Amino acid sequence: MATLTNTLIDFHHSYKRTTKIALDWLSTQTCSVGNWESKGTFGSTREIIDCVKRLPDRYEVPIFVITALREAIEARRRVHQMYKELHASASDAFAQDSDDAHEAFIARLEETLYILQSNSKYNPAISQKASENNQNCNRFASLGSRTANYENAMEVEDTASTAKIDENRPAKTETVVPDDRLALEDDDLGEWIELSYFIYSLDAILDQTKKYWTEGANGILPICLAAWLSSAAFHEVGRRYKKCDYDTLLSEWTRHRMKRIEIRFNDIPGLQSETRRFTDLKGLSFHRSLLQHYRTLQENARVVPEAGRYEDFSKIIAPFSKDNKESAFHDHLAIYLMLEHIRQLLASKRAIAAIETPGAPQAVCEPLLPFIDQVFSDKELPIYVQLVFGMEMLLASYKGYTWPDGVLNRQNCRILVLQFALEVQKSFSETIRCIQRRRESASAFNLSDLQSVLDGLEGYTRENRFDLYSQAPWTAGCHIVEILSVAMFEGLHLCCDTGYLCALLHLYNALRKIDSNFRQIKLLDQLCEIFLDKLFLGVFPTENFSSHFRRAMGGPLNWEANVKRSNQMELSKPIPGISMRKTGSTRLSEFYDLHIFGYEPSADFWHFTFEAKPRWQPTTRREQNEALKRAYSSPLTVSLEKVKENVVQEFNGPLPVARINYLAVFVFSANSMEELCKSFSAIEEQKVQPDRDLGFTVVDSLLVQIVDHQRDNKLRLLLPYWKPVNNAKLFFNGLDGKQSLEQFLWKSAI
Repeated sequence: MATLTNTLIDFHHSYKRTTKIALDWLSTQTCSVGNWESKGTFGSTREIIDCVKRLPDRYEVPIFVITALREAIEARRRVHQMYKELHASASDAFAQDSDDAHEAFIARLEETLYILQSNSKYNPAISQKASENNQNCNRFASLGSRTANYENAMEVEDTASTAKIDENRPAKTETVVPDDRLALEDDDLGEWIELSYFIYSLDAILDQTKKYWTEGANGILPICLAAWLSSAAFHEVGRRYKKCDYDTLLSEWTRHRMKRIEIRFNDIPGLQSETRRFTDLKGLSFHRSLLQHYRTLQENARVVPEAGRYEDFSKIIAPFSKDNKESAFHDHLAIYLMLEHIRQLLASKRAIAAIETPGAPQAVCEPLLPFIDQVFSDKELPIYVQLVFGMEMLLASYKGYTWPDGVLNRQNCRILVLQFALEVQKSFSETIRCIQRRRESASAFNLSDLQSVLDGLEGYTRENRFDLYSQAPWTAGCHIVEILSVAMFEGLHLCCDTGYLCALLHLYNALRKIDSNFRQIKLLDQLCEIFLDKLFLGVFPTENFSSHFRRAMGGPLNWEANVKRSNQMELSKPIPGISMRKTGSTRLSEFYDLHIFGYEPSADFWHFTFEAKPRWQPTTRREQNEALKRAYSSPLTVSLEKVKENVVQEFNGPLPVARINYLAVFVFSANSMEELCKSFSAIEEQKVQPDRDLGFTVVDSLLVQIVDHQRDNKLRLLLPYWKPVNNAKLFFNGLDGKQSLEQFLWKSAI
């Protein structure tokens, strides 16, 4: 048993990158002089030499090309020497051929370097930007460009790969190159390293997510966050290892394991695992065999009506065990039953679909369903690695949550999600009643959307589904994530776009700034911090309060002449209850953003993951590139753990933005504004209509007059004694100063 250190991996990646830099430049230059018919595609090393010889004498060669060739040759020599020290060739004739091919390719690179140095002149001034292209590309992006064939060796490509050594072998016409850039086939050594890295990555990710579910069972992590992290890992595996054909992967992994030398990555953080489910050949083939067997059985062609019946998961889901025979029996039964339930779901109407967003990037909140639907609909379709990985994650999450630390946890996750759905349903009902009491207010426009969600939740809570798949922690957790996201969307829309919360917080902030002795209210201080970007545009105003309020509400400039302010431009009065500035619900929570965008992290997402800064602040292109490089230059487990550290603060931190019931916050702000309006009813000069604008006009008028007092030296002295200001202070003093966000957090399941 041999150990492959981090040094070998570094050299391997280095020689692939530098080789590509040189060959990319060579291909481009040869095409530009019109001497290359293959448009930059090298099929053999002989073609590389021919390409170099076609260059005109004294052709300008950038220094970075010469440097890249030198580095590639040196790195390849070191890798090859390490490989030979493993004595792989002693027991494998094919590996001996690979040794010879590797040495031959090094010789070709040396010959290429010699010709370029002999017949060319250097031009160090030529930019090295070309060498920096594609640094963050997915090394496994083209694993899926091969069809399944047990008899042919799987050719693992990436954007920095090298060429097989067969001088007379024609180029393969089936090669698919990401982004239309030059990519050559890898040698056997490179394929072995990449495959090992690939397999160990899957095992490490599986172990990582299993740990999250164990923490969920022990109350350390919310179940919805464990499901969210699992879904994020599942989709990221799909992107990093694009639809790799599982049959071919299994074939090639088997062939390489016959060398009886295992490559381990003990020196690379994030690649260690305990279960080694995919590293083991039996575990690697387990789900693929089950999926293929299940979809080809004739008796499974029909849907069983009673597939949603109750099943006791504690008697079916077995703990992680070293007894492979006993564990395999329970695992086989569990997967078979869940596949049966999934097929029944695909053929019938899912209640959760009523609140899912049809046009979303991931319209189905359960990640496995679309993939299983594909392979069941087309039995000839190859089974992809992502699907097999997802099935193993489904099973592992069940085991991790049901048997944390080997002790049975009888908590039924289906009941958890139903309890949460009932809590959210109740909050939607209260919000609708709040709006219906004020039908003349602008918030009444939201009634139809709110009612639609409420109806969907009612149908969901009535659905009698306690089969093994529906009780699965990952399934139930995904439903909680979907319900929570819908509640966040509707609640944030009401809070930001109706303007009532905006008016309440702006008035509170103004009173705080003009009177240092004004009593602080913890809840309002917390809400001001949470909505700093969306309702204050990133800064708490200390003066000119009315303009800041009107800008936050999207008020346009008022070009009408004003006698008192003829030399100033003034913002128009906002419409009561309607924000002309659509703030949206994104860039407040990483949890929410990643879910609604289909678990496809953007460069901004990665930047905010690694850098401690507010999510609403803009990022530069350089920051985005650095974030992408950092995210994809390390194993997924490392990045996923960093994501978890950040997002857990959205649930358990001082400002748990992902746990807040924004519907309840809206109801609080609407009721508070109505009370504010009533408190001003005793002032004769204020003509307000409480049912229509809920005191919105009062706030706008009051902020304008506060600014007028601040700008006039005499009036500024009277501001502390001005009756409308003191009346507003009395209103806020009447609120519960000890009230905090704790009273506005979801209580069930999360």
